[in-house]
Amino acid sequence: MGENRTGAMNRIAIIILAGGVFMGDSVRAATCDTTMAKWRDGKAAAVGLAFDDSLWSHVDYVIPMLAKKGLVGSFWVNPATNRYGYGVETWEDRAWDLGMELCSHTMNHTGAKSYEEAEYEIGECTKILRALRPSGAGKFMLFLRGGATDWKIMDAQMAELMKKYELTRGRGGGKDHGGDEKTPKEVVGYVKEAEADGEFHCIGYHGVGPYAEWLPASAESFEALTDYLESARERVWNGTCGEIHKYRKERESAKAAVVEAADGKIRLDLTCAEDPAFYDAALTLDTVVPLGWKNCLVAQAGVETVFPVRKGVVRYTAVPGRGEIALTPTDRKTVIRETETTLPIHRKPVHPGKVLLTLDQLPDNGPETHDLRSGLTDVSVGFTFKLSKDFTQSEFTKDDRNVMSLLTLADGEGRPLAAVNVYRQGRNLGLFANLHDNGDWHDIPGSPEIPAGHIMVKAGKEHAVILRTRAGKGDGGTELWLDGMLCCSFLHRDTLGRAAKSVSAGLVVKPKGMQGSIQVTGLKVTGE
Repeated sequence: MGENRTGAMNRIAIIILAGGVFMGDSVRAATCDTTMAKWRDGKAAAVGLAFDDSLWSHVDYVIPMLAKKGLVGSFWVNPATNRYGYGVETWEDRAWDLGMELCSHTMNHTGAKSYEEAEYEIGECTKILRALRPSGAGKFMLFLRGGATDWKIMDAQMAELMKKYELTRGRGGGKDHGGDEKTPKEVVGYVKEAEADGEFHCIGYHGVGPYAEWLPASAESFEALTDYLESARERVWNGTCGEIHKYRKERESAKAAVVEAADGKIRLDLTCAEDPAFYDAALTLDTVVPLGWKNCLVAQAGVETVFPVRKGVVRYTAVPGRGEIALTPTDRKTVIRETETTLPIHRKPVHPGKVLLTLDQLPDNGPETHDLRSGLTDVSVGFTFKLSKDFTQSEFTKDDRNVMSLLTLADGEGRPLAAVNVYRQGRNLGLFANLHDNGDWHDIPGSPEIPAGHIMVKAGKEHAVILRTRAGKGDGGTELWLDGMLCCSFLHRDTLGRAAKSVSAGLVVKPKGMQGSIQVTGLKVTGE
């Protein structure tokens, strides 16, 4: 390259605006000319899917459906609820790996009666969710305080908490659409509206699918939407609400300047006005490269990726404020990375402290009760049960719960603390636990009358159960395991003073209409 041409290119200033490039009075694309895609990968529009309240159906139906179709969503979750606890492995171990976004929605979704309570509800939720992020993830997080909740604080105090915990309120600034109780035509129409105006649209949900909870969206409607998004992948960017918001904010103030231009190397400096600790979305850039380049090696901050060159232009991604971008020709082939959807190995149960009690066999016609030593704040009770093949009982109803209790724990004052129960719903048998914190009784993973979040068991099959209870101020609660899998982790509760002191196991409560038999074996209690 001649000296004059090199000097001219080094003087090119490329100012990236909302949809393109400013190049003075030049009318032809020159080497190093760079434009920015309005949306990721040059898509025509952006659509985010939002889900509130960390519901059972989000774990059982929504996230598997999104992962199957290569889509993502943003979930506003409540870490201190039994709903969140039902899917704790999904929320805490899988969601980020599958590309989902977890957003702050308060601990309990109950509002706040004071500033101190508001700070706990917002601050603790935010701390928990940020701690779940992979190393190097940015700090940006969206926040919603939850519908139908009462907050006894002033707007200025809420703004103060947003600033203190570095949160952005809302769904990211897109046009909001409610997906609850909408027809397939309506929800697909929201995506088509985004395609028509080229902007960011968000579709919000609560319960979804065949076992939707409140404000239900049918499986027919949701699958029509996800099918359309899958088919429109080349035109529509389905990103998380946070990622779409960050992309747009960065794009609005992004600038790129040529640092070096030569036949064998181009160096660019990409910046924007936003704080890189929060705004770390990768922007999509198109840069004109010298003739003869077939593939381009793009390097930034030690990360190298090969992108194809098409008609003299390379399309690639880079993050503003993360250092210079180096583009060089390469003979290496383009690497296409497939989305990783392999789920991690399940957690293993922890049995705290020392062994306090073991029993090989328990009576099949009544309970056996044993005292435990006092002062226990962390207790794990494991046992195995088997229902005969002809086992049945009367059905669970809202008014007459009718459960068979296999295990109960009581505290030092003889007050019920937790229980493990079997119920029948239709032809199915299910398992759930009760926990009494210092406020009320709670069912985990939820009451059997709720249409989602059931833990099924089978007559004629041996099942292993572990119930773990912890006493504490704000960090107590219960975990329920079935056959080696964590089914519900209902923690962040106020259970101070509710340490387990006695255990009853066997047929503790005989249900109405019971036919067949039950065997309970292998009781093991540990604690500290």
